[in-house]
Amino acid sequence: MNRMRWILGMAAGCAVLAGCAKKGPPATQPATLPTAVSTRSELEQKIQQLRQRSEALADHAEQLAGRTDQDHRMLVGQSLAGLAQVLPILAGSRADGSLDQRIGIIESSLNKLRHEGDEPLAEPTINTALRSASGSLERITEDRFADQPQVLEALRQIKEKIGELDTTHGAIHRLVVARCLELMSQAVSEMSQTTIDRWQDQIQLIQPAGDSAGG
Repeated sequence: MNRMRWILGMAAGCAVLAGCAKKGPPATQPATLPTAVSTRSELEQKIQQLRQRSEALADHAEQLAGRTDQDHRMLVGQSLAGLAQVLPILAGSRADGSLDQRIGIIESSLNKLRHEGDEPLAEPTINTALRSASGSLERITEDRFADQPQVLEALRQIKEKIGELDTTHGAIHRLVVARCLELMSQAVSEMSQTTIDRWQDQIQLIQPAGDSAGG
């Protein structure tokens, strides 16, 4: 009887030891080191890129008023291309399928515009692109810039001008388009500056390369 108890006791002890051995300390995962240098560099590159594209868009928009049909279409095309490039940057991580679809419409309209030789044919194409650009700016503002009064005011005025696109033609239509793009450029400039300020705040929190934790 005593021998049997001894055997059972040994078996139980082995089972406990086996369970402990199985659990053991969890395997150490390789640490993910912060890439302060590349992150800082990436933010600085984004700031430069956004600033350049925002300024280029403003440049094209300022030149639009009073242009001939040929020059007008060229500058509208450049402005639409600039919007298609800058909108995803402003959206950042909030970009989604809806924004991608609107940008796709802008790019498709731009391609059509390059192959349409008659101004009356080009007007509906421009209108479609501007509506998609306006919708994109509204969506991005809701997500990231709802607290920016200058942006909200520019969007309000854009919506008013967008409503005039279908009721005007020829030289008057060109003036409405120019005003729409001017207001869009203003909104983009405000959004860009706010985004740049946010990125610069992030840069301040990143420890420069070569600095130790102790300073």
